[in-house]
Amino acid sequence: MDIPKALIDQIKEGNVVLFLGSGASFGAIHPEKISPPLGNQLSNLLVDKFLTKDYKDQSLQYTSEIAVSEYDLLTIQQFIYEIFEPFQPSIDHLKISNYVWKSIITTNYDFIIERAYSQNKASLQKLAKFIKNGERVRDKLKTVNDLPYYKIHGCISDINDISTPLILTPDQYITHRKNRDRLFNRIQELAYEYTFLFVGFSFADYDIRAILLELSKLKDGRPRSYMVGPNIKDEETRMWEGKKISSIKSTFSDFILQLEKEISPEKIKLALARPLDNDTHPIFNKSSVSLNDLRPSGSLLNFLNYDVQYVHSRLKDKNTDPKEFYKGYFENWDPILKELDARRNISDTILYEVFLDEENHNKSDFQFYLVMGYAGSGKSVLLKRLAWDASIEFERVCLFYNKNSIIKHEPIIELCNYIKERIYLFIDNVSDSDNEIVTLITKIKKDNLPVTIIGAERVNTWNTECDELCNYLTDDYQLKYLNDKEIVALLDKLEKYDSLGYLKTKSKAEQIDALSYKAGRELLVALYESTMGKPFSEIVVDEYNSIADETAKSLYLTVSILHRLGTETRAGLISRVHNISFSDFKERLFKPLEFIVFDSRDYRINDFVYRTRHKQIAEIIFSEVLSDKQERYDEYLRILSCLDVDYENDRTAFLSMTKARNLMENFSDPAMIRELYNVASESNVNDPKLMQQEAIFEMNFSGGNMNKAENLLSEAIKLSPNDSIIQHSFAEIALAKAEKSKHKLEIDKYLSEAESICKKLISKYKDKPHPFHTLLKVHLFKIKRIIDDNDPPSIERAIKDTEKSFSFARQQFPEQEFILEAESQFNKLLNHRPEAIELLERAFALNKRSPYLCLRLANLYEQNRQDEKAKIVMEETLKLIPNDKDVNYRYAMNLTKNKIPDLDTIKHHLKRSFTKGDSRYQSQFWYARTIYLLGEIEEANQFFDTLKNISILPKLKSKPRGKVRQNGSLVSFKGNVFKIESKYGFLTRDGIGDTIYFYRYEFAANYDSIWDKITTGTRVTFNLAFNYRGAVAVNIKLE
Repeated sequence: MDIPKALIDQIKEGNVVLFLGSGASFGAIHPEKISPPLGNQLSNLLVDKFLTKDYKDQSLQYTSEIAVSEYDLLTIQQFIYEIFEPFQPSIDHLKISNYVWKSIITTNYDFIIERAYSQNKASLQKLAKFIKNGERVRDKLKTVNDLPYYKIHGCISDINDISTPLILTPDQYITHRKNRDRLFNRIQELAYEYTFLFVGFSFADYDIRAILLELSKLKDGRPRSYMVGPNIKDEETRMWEGKKISSIKSTFSDFILQLEKEISPEKIKLALARPLDNDTHPIFNKSSVSLNDLRPSGSLLNFLNYDVQYVHSRLKDKNTDPKEFYKGYFENWDPILKELDARRNISDTILYEVFLDEENHNKSDFQFYLVMGYAGSGKSVLLKRLAWDASIEFERVCLFYNKNSIIKHEPIIELCNYIKERIYLFIDNVSDSDNEIVTLITKIKKDNLPVTIIGAERVNTWNTECDELCNYLTDDYQLKYLNDKEIVALLDKLEKYDSLGYLKTKSKAEQIDALSYKAGRELLVALYESTMGKPFSEIVVDEYNSIADETAKSLYLTVSILHRLGTETRAGLISRVHNISFSDFKERLFKPLEFIVFDSRDYRINDFVYRTRHKQIAEIIFSEVLSDKQERYDEYLRILSCLDVDYENDRTAFLSMTKARNLMENFSDPAMIRELYNVASESNVNDPKLMQQEAIFEMNFSGGNMNKAENLLSEAIKLSPNDSIIQHSFAEIALAKAEKSKHKLEIDKYLSEAESICKKLISKYKDKPHPFHTLLKVHLFKIKRIIDDNDPPSIERAIKDTEKSFSFARQQFPEQEFILEAESQFNKLLNHRPEAIELLERAFALNKRSPYLCLRLANLYEQNRQDEKAKIVMEETLKLIPNDKDVNYRYAMNLTKNKIPDLDTIKHHLKRSFTKGDSRYQSQFWYARTIYLLGEIEEANQFFDTLKNISILPKLKSKPRGKVRQNGSLVSFKGNVFKIESKYGFLTRDGIGDTIYFYRYEFAANYDSIWDKITTGTRVTFNLAFNYRGAVAVNIKLE
């Protein structure tokens, strides 16, 4: 028996797909010395077990169908499992694993091949079994040694999955193929490129005939395949030869024996060392050249694997917290994949002009496009968004250069031998590699290759450092500041991912205005407190750092953590956490903590307790000292594990520490929060309140698990069936689902569910405010949808229902803050009805400590030009919370509107509105301006020196503001020009002698004609303003 040389050569190369039928199991070893049952033999076994002798010698397809009908599928499959499970591989089966195969496919259900590879320690490959759809290739094929093993008729290891039963009958071959159709599609894909070797089949077998007929449809587009069998007839040989399937008359045992003589082990290993399939890199799925004909070089593969990212639909990257992304963290593709970015209008223009235009795409030339933007303008995000959309939406071949990659022309030129279409290269910060890019462009243009480079660079860098690259530019696109539509889109993203920061308390209009003004800079600023001429937080932290004894410092931290939660710290808890008794505290730590930590005796628990000077101090210690999330997490973990909730103090701390809202405020990493809940659950098993809070976390955290939340609430309600708060949480979860859903029917369903739960709770617990609150939120959500949908017929009914709920709530809970706030939101939805301000005033009167209510009410007053009323509101709040940064800032800005501003008072409040080193740049700017006008110019310029280096858009940094006025009119100053450049100059002000910057475009009129007349010593009049660089002259005129 001769094996065709062509087949031997393909086996040597590892390019043969081994296709095993039932006959390939021949020779397998069974404890009872029996052979694997073939078609009719298996049929008779089914008859003996499940049917009458009348069905003897019928086909397997027929008897199995009857047996399944008489019993059930799982019973029949269990019987088949018991038949085939005992079989072990023979020597010939073991030898299969001595060769390198492209894939193995089988119609058998047994474990013979799996066991052959497992038992043969010299096996060159490792089986990666695929039985059905949904088994991800990347999860199974992790190395070049992993061998795809497709069990297309099922496997006895998976008999309990009725969606992919063992294929026993012809109709099952059709009906149950849908759940394993990807396996069959892979067979077809393999047949295009690789030789098939069929073993253990008869040309008369139904299943193999169906597959062969499908493969024959590929005609000349596939390589020749081979069938090994001892009983192949000459007529069959001639028929299938015409279908490019050659016959080898031999038993499988003889075939393996001859194969051993033809192929040495060294040649087999060589095949494994040279993988030649398209799995080498996913980009080769786009290749128009077989990798068998043209092998990619190692340098090309390294380039594809390490220097660039090929953008395709299966691209994955490590998780990025949305909050970190919106703070400027952008190091991978995850934000693009999750669509965290707000779409920029310019992207559609670029996609159309650069990628979508087929005529442009099909040209055989080089093209170079540039996206320009200022630092922080979003050009890097836009560049990756363009690459993703071009690849996924328009199926373009896109390669994105990784940071610090060396740009070489050789891999690109080689890649063009495989990819016979335009290749798009994305390069951020092109100035970093301008010389290499020029070389690349030169080589591409010389070979006339269809390559497009899309680069990105800052405007000023491009203008000053990329002169040579400019010569190759096809076109450029400037990423301008956010327009109103983009601002709204970004605000929606920020709101969706709970990243609005202090903007969360402001109206939509205020948010848009703030974002417009701050575009290109960080939007979220930290909230700290300050007092007494120096930021109070600095005083407190300095005090903490001055404690020399590390044990005392650690104790102070623990006491602060609990005090900020509203409870004192038991001495017994301190002893567990720090191993310090109260007597030790008195003896060792009293002096270092004197006037910092205070103790007293709590006679209710017959123990001493500790606290800080003030809860506000505790808050500063917590936020400043434990600013690192990991350190904060460690402290929480240590305290939670020691709390004894049978003590009321500890219970209070426990409930506050595990409150979902507090945890989400303190930790951005959901894994940390979940671990804290795990620790809390271990020490407090079956605590329904804890379960409820964990459910609330899962409901509200971005990416939370709604199913887990529902399960937790279900367990909690079993433990506490009469707890109306837990019952109410089911309404909240329904509302949360409605808010997150995008489909109308789902939204209606969840809103209806939430409303029904609330009404049932209201009917049963009329004294509980929570269901009223949620019901009002449901109504407001409905009205917002109606307004958004412009649905006039529905609005009247919705308003009526809402008013009825408000009326009922007012009767039950008159003057409750949640009602007043909901009424205010309601009024905003209805275009600020007149009672909105009145409602806010009533809410503020009940809670003047709330900066949220204070600022909102003050803002409404200011919008109505009632600045004095706004000032009074803020003064009342500042009496209660004198160090609130936002209120101090807004109050100071209110004072600047006075005809003759009191600069000393303004300075006092502005100094309380920021902490040195934070990112509250507006506060720092206005403070610097104020002390400048007070004559403290040197200190003011120190602030301006810092502000001019912050990362915001240049136009915003340079924009003049804070023009000096008196009695409502701009104050006029005079001075001399002492330095002039092409677009700017400097002058000195009469009397003061300070140096003031001015722009070419700040002259009152005809600036171009006037500019040419300006020389050193020219006298001018001007108004004084400020930008982030310092004092600037505006409205300049020749004297």
